[in-house]
Amino acid sequence: LIVDEDGDAILKQLYSVDTGTVLTINTKEKKLYNGDKELMDISSAYTPQKMEFMKAGGSYAIVFGKKLQTFAANTLGVPVLKVFAPSQEISHKGQGLTAVEKIFNKNAVGTSGATLHAGSYVRVEVNIVGSQDTTGLMTSQELEMMAAKVISPIVDGGYQSGCHTASVWDDKSKENIPRLMKFMNDFGLITARHPDHKYKPMTDVIHKVLNDLTVDDWAIIIGGDSHTRMSKGVAFGADSGTVALALATGEASMPIPESVKVTFKGEMKPHMDFRDVVHATQSQMLKKFGGENVFQSRIIEVHIGTLLADQAFTFTDWTAEMKAKASICISEPETLIQSLEIAK
Repeated sequence: LIVDEDGDAILKQLYSVDTGTVLTINTKEKKLYNGDKELMDISSAYTPQKMEFMKAGGSYAIVFGKKLQTFAANTLGVPVLKVFAPSQEISHKGQGLTAVEKIFNKNAVGTSGATLHAGSYVRVEVNIVGSQDTTGLMTSQELEMMAAKVISPIVDGGYQSGCHTASVWDDKSKENIPRLMKFMNDFGLITARHPDHKYKPMTDVIHKVLNDLTVDDWAIIIGGDSHTRMSKGVAFGADSGTVALALATGEASMPIPESVKVTFKGEMKPHMDFRDVVHATQSQMLKKFGGENVFQSRIIEVHIGTLLADQAFTFTDWTAEMKAKASICISEPETLIQSLEIAK
């Protein structure tokens, strides 16, 4: 941190990359160059998986190759041979599991069978997938590049939203969105707008709809929106390519994140809204850790068990603002049943 004589921070430009600057990656030396000047060593980025992608000319061949191999091995009842680069597996003998670790272990595909902990990079089966309307066209293009024709049969549900363009229904939206909705409807998703206008447009935000579609506490949800947070299961925002692969294969590859556990004590006063609890959580966390946001890039887990879906969604939706990777609100069976009744 650079400060002036009064102790105030000074913004100083240490380097810049101007438009038109040509940077060179030397794949043999695994270094980044600007002309003849070496900028940095990037060897740590050359993981076995990325090297495999480079040799295959892209990730699609590897993703579908793994999918086909696993399917064939399971169908024939034979072991899966180790022909692909192994994923990083971290397992601590005798150590318990966080909620997200339990969910990932349950949904993991193609692992060694060891109990996996945070830091492991794994393939997992995905239950619910949501495509956002501003990135949906890119998702549809990537599905076409894969020659994918229909949503994976192992996906419980898929949704194509129309919430972002609904508020700005300009000429560009009128041109693109009907085309997107037809493609996704034909692909097998529930679409916010029916291609043949069989129902009125649904303008609910994507994560709210995905929240209503999710009924399983063990579900993994992928959504093309940074606010993809659910009151059930664990949900992750994703780019258009990850959404496309999830729709086509029913799988996603990602590291198991670390977790931070949040607990509540006492009873909420009648005059309070759950949003007040959310703000108090943020305030207490920042106070306890000296202003450091310990939620960033981690999973926030709430184990109280009695939060109804609307309260849990309020909390999990806020975790996106705190830059958390995702959030989990564990529900007791009675609470989950009550939430599902309310959502009818």
